[in-house]
Amino acid sequence: MVTLQEVQKCLYDNPNLTEEVKENMDFLIQVFNKKLPEVDLTNLSNNLKTLDFETTSKFVSNIPLYYDSNRNKLVIVKSELEQDYDAKYLMMVAIIDMMAKRGELYE
Repeated sequence: MVTLQEVQKCLYDNPNLTEEVKENMDFLIQVFNKKLPEVDLTNLSNNLKTLDFETTSKFVSNIPLYYDSNRNKLVIVKSELEQDYDAKYLMMVAIIDMMAKRGELYE
């Protein structure tokens, strides 16, 4: 089982993410880990190493932000994200999804 510090290192070493995104994800990961320290973070750590972003249109998806485990990408639908959504909630759902997915398809 990996430590929170190992997860944070993978997050901050990822060149595909902006500092703002890294800081926001780090905060949410810490909150999750504090509440549920027994949850294994290995999948999250592995997925964060190469995680990338992609933007798409509302014609592809009406979900404003989600994790595409097949390609290890956070997909953002900007026009939908501009609606009244809780961005922290959406990012936490994506982080939990990353914890649950092993990513065999993009390895």
